[in-house]
Amino acid sequence: MPKLGEDIYEVNEPRGEFFGPQEILNYCTLKDVKVIASGCTLGEKQLATAFLKRGCHSYLAPDDYIDGSANLMFLIRFMYEIIANGRKQQEAFEIAKSIDDETSMYQLYFA
Repeated sequence: MPKLGEDIYEVNEPRGEFFGPQEILNYCTLKDVKVIASGCTLGEKQLATAFLKRGCHSYLAPDDYIDGSANLMFLIRFMYEIIANGRKQQEAFEIAKSIDDETSMYQLYFA
């Protein structure tokens, strides 16, 4: 995204291209939300912990640079198991994670 003018931002709104654990702790309130973050390396423990501290029920993300096709396959299988087969989040996660080495990068954290 191009740089925005100062008049676009709310008071105390974070600025910049990236965010990390400290921005999550400073700006987020996520009561009982289940977060799926499909970007590369978003499953690192520090970031997940920040989301959980701000109220997330669970946080799901790959902890390394996952292949795009494998990422999509994980997400499709995970949601398919929940929607079509009525599986609980943990069980759907285990099934989707077991597809191959790439999908095994996904981590699931609970509060």
